[in-house]
Amino acid sequence: AGKSQDELMLKDECILVDEHDNIRGHANKHSCHRFVPEQPQGQLHRAFSVFLFDESNRLLIQQRAKDKITFPSVWTNTCCSHPLFGQQPEEVDKPEQGVGAGQRSPLALLMYDGIMQHE
Repeated sequence: AGKSQDELMLKDECILVDEHDNIRGHANKHSCHRFVPEQPQGQLHRAFSVFLFDESNRLLIQQRAKDKITFPSVWTNTCCSHPLFGQQPEEVDKPEQGVGAGQRSPLALLMYDGIMQHE
């Protein structure tokens, strides 16, 4: 059986960065997304968003499930996640069939870094 959301939030380690994207450590997703007085915006960490457009340039958005731990019921981008501490991009980045190296799917734009925001 798969792990629960709570278990994954405690197990998965996000990459902590400073305002210039310099790696400063790692912390689990739960800690990164914990909004408390001593860290009102959580901990700054690497994340990525996927924006999927159709041939009419319409953006596919999603409403997060109401039982999600972070940002329940919020309307958001097509997909988002985190590169995890200890993983190399080649471990998780497998080209889609029909999209080779140096090519981009006409429907998807992946924004991995370069955008500084708090989730």
